[in-house]
Amino acid sequence: MPVVTLGIATQARSSNLSRWHDVNGIVVKTLFQLIVGSNLQSVSSRLGKLEGDLGHKIWPSSKNLLHRLAKRTMLSAPRKVMQIRYPLCRVSCMRTIGTPAELERRRRLAVQRVLEGYSSEEVADFLGVDPSSVYRWVATFRQHGAPSLAARPASGRPPKLTTTQEKIVRHWLADNPTDHDFATDLWTAPRLGLLIKEEFGVPFHPDYLTTWLRRRGYTPQLPRRVPRERDDGEIARWLAEDWPRIKRKAQRRGAGLLLLDESGLLMAPLRRRSWALRGHPPQIKEKARHREKVSVAAAIWLTPLRDRLNFAFQTLIDDYFSNAAVAEFLSGALQWLTEPLVVIWDSGTMHKGDPIKELIAQSKRRLALETLPAHAPMLNPVEQVWTWLKYDRLCNFAAQDAHDLNEAIIRELDPIRDDQHRLRNFFHASRLPLPRALLS
Repeated sequence: MPVVTLGIATQARSSNLSRWHDVNGIVVKTLFQLIVGSNLQSVSSRLGKLEGDLGHKIWPSSKNLLHRLAKRTMLSAPRKVMQIRYPLCRVSCMRTIGTPAELERRRRLAVQRVLEGYSSEEVADFLGVDPSSVYRWVATFRQHGAPSLAARPASGRPPKLTTTQEKIVRHWLADNPTDHDFATDLWTAPRLGLLIKEEFGVPFHPDYLTTWLRRRGYTPQLPRRVPRERDDGEIARWLAEDWPRIKRKAQRRGAGLLLLDESGLLMAPLRRRSWALRGHPPQIKEKARHREKVSVAAAIWLTPLRDRLNFAFQTLIDDYFSNAAVAEFLSGALQWLTEPLVVIWDSGTMHKGDPIKELIAQSKRRLALETLPAHAPMLNPVEQVWTWLKYDRLCNFAAQDAHDLNEAIIRELDPIRDDQHRLRNFFHASRLPLPRALLS
């Protein structure tokens, strides 16, 4: 008669239901042999007897699966011994899935039961292994001790690339793709796979190469636009030499440090991803065929004691900040503040010309100008204000007209005039070191 060996996992009601109880007392795993008779009624009766022996019920789903396996065995393999191990239910603890840790636990459990007095055949029957395996584990334990039962790392499939070749591929990804004769500065999995095959003769499927890259910490990223005219060496020199000089200059004069910048917002908003049903992207209804805009000038300045940040701004509807408009903005700052000012800004055309020179002459040495390196917006905290305003506060905002946009800008910028925490964050986001007095 065919024999079906089944692993039954049931919910335990007591930690002493069986001598083979789990170490946590949660799940009892019992291996038994079920003799399949000429009809399925014998299966039901034997299941009932098993429930009585165990002292608890077998889950109905386990019973149903047991009946199906028994029926399949009778129909397809009469007079043949079949070994079938099948997970009959889901349990709340880790199942034996063949991981190195679980296999080690099985070896240690087998040796422990043998040392407790059970025969190797009983242990093998319970664990579903050949008795020779139990003999081998016990002999190894007696010869080499408990460490010999520890799990050993599996070598697995050998890698396609050697360690040296992998380092070379990583160096390629740090280069521009155009340096490797590609038309554009875009690294893709097919391009990298082609380069690997040409260089090392190793084929990589693009889908697998994508997984291979992610495992090594690489992800698709949107490139940042960097002006070719930017001189990183000059920026480093300015931070190391000019910035300390400017701070000393302001300290000698008892002046505040004012950083100024201008920007513009168009009627078409900057778009960011928004939640929507797949295949149905949301719509932003914006005003078409227009030239309306709002220009904004803003300044963040440090008091002479370097213990407080201040913020001011001005907007212009359908206009831009020329050198005359910038001079007027600075003139208002000089009238409102009593201390001298050292102004730091970029070398744009709106910061040059006769209106600026006339303002310096009229200021009676209360105004001094310093210039940032070319194409270095990361040095000006006001640039962080524009990023916050455009990409966070007013993204996906479609104004009705320029006046509506102007009201929205004022509504967002007004509350941060005295928000020391946010102004410090703007300063922190730039590459200018924050004064020590503001760090406390």
